[in-house]
Amino acid sequence: MYSYYVFEESSFPGSGGRGHVWTFTDLPRMRDAVGDFLRTGWSPQSGGTLAIRVHQRGEESAAYDIHPFLGLKIPGLTEVTWDAERRIHGGEPEPVGSYAFLTTPDGTGERRFRVLSAEEVAPPTEQRSLEVRIDWARMDLPALIPPLLPEAYGDEASRGVGCGDRRPVLDHTDAR
Repeated sequence: MYSYYVFEESSFPGSGGRGHVWTFTDLPRMRDAVGDFLRTGWSPQSGGTLAIRVHQRGEESAAYDIHPFLGLKIPGLTEVTWDAERRIHGGEPEPVGSYAFLTTPDGTGERRFRVLSAEEVAPPTEQRSLEVRIDWARMDLPALIPPLLPEAYGDEASRGVGCGDRRPVLDHTDAR
C-alpha cells in the first residue's frame, strides 16, 4: 500500500462528494497547488470542506481542516482568519486613512468607519490582489513513509485516488 497526501475541497456543506480531490506525494508541490487553488478557484463564503488528509501505507493517518491555518489578505482590510470553529476574524478596514463616527440609528452610541478615497473604492484591476497565507509550520504535516504513490496515480493526474473509503469531513456537516 502507498503513502500520499490528499487535498480535498467541497463547494458547500452536504455536497455529497462534489468538489475537488487531488493527490500528492511531493509536499512543496502540494503547498503550491493548494495556495494557487485558494487564490483562484475557491470562495471563502462557500462554507465547504478544505482538508488535507495524510495516507501512510494505504491508511489515513491524519486529517487537517485547513481553515484554522488559513489567512486571506485583501488590500485595505486586515487579514481574515478562521478559528477551529470556523468563526471569521479580521476583515476590518486597516487603520490607515481618515475615520469618522456615525451615530447609531437608535442613538445609543457611535460607530467608527473609514472614509475611502475614490481609488480605494474602485482600484484598477491590476491593483486588486488576494494574498493567501497557510501556516504550514503550525500544521506540521508528517513526511510520507515509502512506498509512495506511483507518479502515474498521484498529483493532479488522478483526482479519484483514495476516494473509495472517504471519511466524514472535518466540519461534520457532510453526510458522506
